[in-house]
Amino acid sequence: MGRKAEGEKHPAVVARRAREIREKDDEDLLNIPGWDTFTPLMKRSLAVVPWCSTDEEVARVLHTDSRVIRMYKAQNYLFKRAYGVRKEGVTQVVKQIGAEQVGLAMNWLNYYLDPDSEVDDRLRMQAIDKVMKFNNMDGNASAPVIQNNTLISFPGAKSAPHPPIEVEYDDGASK
Repeated sequence: MGRKAEGEKHPAVVARRAREIREKDDEDLLNIPGWDTFTPLMKRSLAVVPWCSTDEEVARVLHTDSRVIRMYKAQNYLFKRAYGVRKEGVTQVVKQIGAEQVGLAMNWLNYYLDPDSEVDDRLRMQAIDKVMKFNNMDGNASAPVIQNNTLISFPGAKSAPHPPIEVEYDDGASK
């Protein structure tokens, strides 16, 4: 049986998981070199930086000027390093979640490609198109370009020159 969606889990399980995340986050913050020397604003900025994409957004959340955040990073090497680590930590989590999703997507693609599965041919063609695009991403394979279930081009193939188009003007002349 698969995992339950967050809304289907028992509230106690959800609360426990949220508490575990908060505790881990607190532990991560306390293990940052220089934490004891940081100002309260520096500490608060480290707490919110994982959820903000820019210094300006961090400053907006903390009701301060982004120049203050940039000044702290310029003047305090430990703060600058901690800021980067906190920002990168979220990136690592997102990459891990993305890697898990790729595995799930590949599992579904296998299902759609399985000749024994009862899948509509249109969906099977779309799955084939996706697999060909995935294989072409690493540069080792040449995949045809398929749009709307129509072969558009095949890498490496030479196209024939287009025939000249004849245009007839109102005066009867053609060019």
